[in-house]
Amino acid sequence: MKKILLIISILFFTQTLAWAYLGEYGPFEPNAVPKIYPLQECACISGKNDKNNVFALKENSAHRIIVAKSDKDEWFGYIVTMKDTSGNVLLKPCEIGGYQGFSPNVYTALLNEDKEPDYLIVTWSGGCGIGAGMASLSFLLSCDNGYQLAKVVSFYPDETCFVDLNRDEKPELIHTDFVHGEKGKDGKIHNYWVYNLFQFKGTKIVLANTIDKRFPCWIWYKFKPNHKNTTQLSSDQKSRLWKKQKFSIKYQE
Repeated sequence: MKKILLIISILFFTQTLAWAYLGEYGPFEPNAVPKIYPLQECACISGKNDKNNVFALKENSAHRIIVAKSDKDEWFGYIVTMKDTSGNVLLKPCEIGGYQGFSPNVYTALLNEDKEPDYLIVTWSGGCGIGAGMASLSFLLSCDNGYQLAKVVSFYPDETCFVDLNRDEKPELIHTDFVHGEKGKDGKIHNYWVYNLFQFKGTKIVLANTIDKRFPCWIWYKFKPNHKNTTQLSSDQKSRLWKKQKFSIKYQE
């Protein structure tokens, strides 16, 4: 019975990977989906299926991202380190979240203002139901003395969460959150998908909703596709609920 449940969970999780920011409940109408800002996926060049995985864009790339399973927990947590090909440490060992049963994915792109490549590590929660789509996004952002880590949790992330809505040739991140069990103006309890825009400024991730009038976007999670910003909630409700989520971006200490 346990094997059957595990297989069902894996099949469900595999299907949800393609959801990105939930196409049927996303912040854009189907005919108005923006062009994505391109990310390149890094390959695991050594240690595949081992405790330590080494990622790089290519075998001869200048950077190596080492993602190791944490020893603090049998199932959860990773330690990330970054070095150059000479072995110089560009990012000291840092803890990031994620379920060790699913392999991490690593991407690279120019995210902040300089011309140095930045990196993104996606590690999944391993939860069930909607929780299966929760993932830790760990950004390795370039700076004068190497790289700094910035972490945030989002739902169903993939490459399509990166866009350039203000066409400045720099990306915005579409962050996805979920709010459940809130009474709307109709007196009934509803659930909502919540979308916000963020930008990369140096080693920081900053709110950027002023770029596009569609954000922040609160989508009522109905039993049919929906892309309209809800009128069920007041501004005060949205503000209270967002604070209650205890949303935060965590930085390398």
